[in-house]
Amino acid sequence: MLPMTIAPASRAGLPARFALLLLLLLAGFALRLEQLPRESLWRDEVDSIRFAQAPWETVLGNFGRPGENGPLYHLMLRGWLAGAGVSDLALRAFSVLAGVLLLAVLYRLARRLLGPRPALVALLLLVVSPVLIWYAGEGKMYSLQPLLIASALLALSARRWLAFAGLMAAATFVHVLSPLALPVAFVWGLVLRRSGARVPVRAAVLAGLAILPVAVPLLGVWWRGANLGHPPVGLAAMFSRSLALWAFGPAQPELVGLPWAGLLVVGAGLLGLAAFGATAAGPRTAAVLVAWLLAPLAGLAVVSARVPLYEPRYLAWCAPALSLLVAAGLNALRPRALRGAALIAVLGLAALGVLAQRMEPIRPDNRAAAAWLGARAAPADAAVFVIPYGRHPFEHYLTQPLPFGVVEGAYVNGGDEAAAERAVSAVLAPALAPGRRVWLVETEPWMWDAGGTHARWLAAHGRIVERLEVHGVTVTGYDIER
Repeated sequence: MLPMTIAPASRAGLPARFALLLLLLLAGFALRLEQLPRESLWRDEVDSIRFAQAPWETVLGNFGRPGENGPLYHLMLRGWLAGAGVSDLALRAFSVLAGVLLLAVLYRLARRLLGPRPALVALLLLVVSPVLIWYAGEGKMYSLQPLLIASALLALSARRWLAFAGLMAAATFVHVLSPLALPVAFVWGLVLRRSGARVPVRAAVLAGLAILPVAVPLLGVWWRGANLGHPPVGLAAMFSRSLALWAFGPAQPELVGLPWAGLLVVGAGLLGLAAFGATAAGPRTAAVLVAWLLAPLAGLAVVSARVPLYEPRYLAWCAPALSLLVAAGLNALRPRALRGAALIAVLGLAALGVLAQRMEPIRPDNRAAAAWLGARAAPADAAVFVIPYGRHPFEHYLTQPLPFGVVEGAYVNGGDEAAAERAVSAVLAPALAPGRRVWLVETEPWMWDAGGTHARWLAAHGRIVERLEVHGVTVTGYDIER
C-alpha cells in the first residue's frame, strides 16, 4: 500500500524520533564536510567558478542559449560566492548545503512511500551513500539537481501543482537532462489517480510549459543528431556502470580489495534485495521507485541513440530510489537476525565505497601540478596544454594571467600519424626557440592526443630536464636545442 498521508506519531515518541533524525542529519553533514579539502578542483569545478563569475549579461543570457547547461546553478552560485568568497572550500560548501537538505527531503518522501520505520532505515542508507557523499563534495550541480527533483516529487505528492512545475523548471535550468524525471512524475500521477485523487493534468501541463524553453531546442539537436564528445555506450553497459555508481560511488573498487566482478555480484544482491523491497512495499510504491530508478536510464539511452550523451554522474540523482527500495526490503526481512545481518552487509558496502573515495585521489591533482609548475616556469617559457581546457585549473591556482606563454595543443585524435605530426608542428613550431624551455602539461590527454604526438614532437626538438607526475596530471619540461 502507498501511504499518501502519515498518521501522527505518539507524543511520547516524538523527542526520541526527532533526536534520531537530527543525529542522522548531523552525521550526513559531517561525512560530506570532511572530504572537502582533500582533493583539488578538476576542470568542471573550475568552470563552475568561471561561469558564475562571468559578466552579468553572459550569466543571464545563458538562460536563453540552446543547450547551455546549468545557468540557474551558476546564477545561484554567483550569489553564494559573493558572500562566501572564491575558494575551493566555499565552492564545495554550496553543494554540501544542498546535499544535507536533500537528505531531509528524501526522508519526507520515504515516509510517504514506505512509512515511518523503513523511512528511518532509508535515511541511514542515504546518509552513508557513497555517491551522495561524493557529489555533495563536488563544486557542480549534482547535489542541487537531485534536491530540486526530489522536492518536485514531494510537491507533486501533496498536489501542489505550481510548486511542482516551478521546481521542475528550476531543475531543468540547473541541469539540462532533468526532464528525464518527468516519466517518474507521470507514474506518480497515475498512483495518485489510483488512490482516488484527480489526474494531475494541471501538473503535467505546467511542467511541460516550464521546460519548453530548454526542451524545444534540444529536441531539434536530438532529431538532427550530433557528436558532443561522449563515446557511444550500450544499454547494458549504461545499467552496469550506473549500478556501480549508485551502490559503490565513483572510486575504483580495487582500492579496497573488491574487484569489479565482485562488485557486480554485490550489485546483483542489492538488486535482489531491492526487488524484494518492491514486492513488500506494494505495487504502487514499487511503480514509483522502479520508475525513478530505471525510467531516466531508459530515456537517456533513447537520447544517446542519436546523440551519445551518457555519463554515470548524469543519473546520480536516481541513486536514492535504490536506497529506498533496499530499505523496504530490509524492513520486510524476517527474522530480525537476518534483517540485522543484511543491514550490516549493506552498510559495509557503503563504508567500503566511502573508504575507497578517501584512499586514493579521484580527481586530477591540479593544485599540486600548478604549484610545481608555478615555482619553476619563467615568463619567457611556454606551456603547452593538452587538453587546452586544462589551462583553467592552472589559472585558478596560479596568478591570472598565467606567468608564462600558453600554447593550446592540437586535437589529433582520429587522424593518421602523418596528419597528427603536421597539426602538432603547426601549433608548436612558432613556440620553439633555441634555449627556450617548453612545459608540456597533459591532463586527460586521451581526449585530445591519445597517441602522445605532442610529447614525441617535443622530444625530437629538445631534451627533458624536469618531470612531475601526480594523479591525473603530467608536467614535462623540455629545453629546446634545435
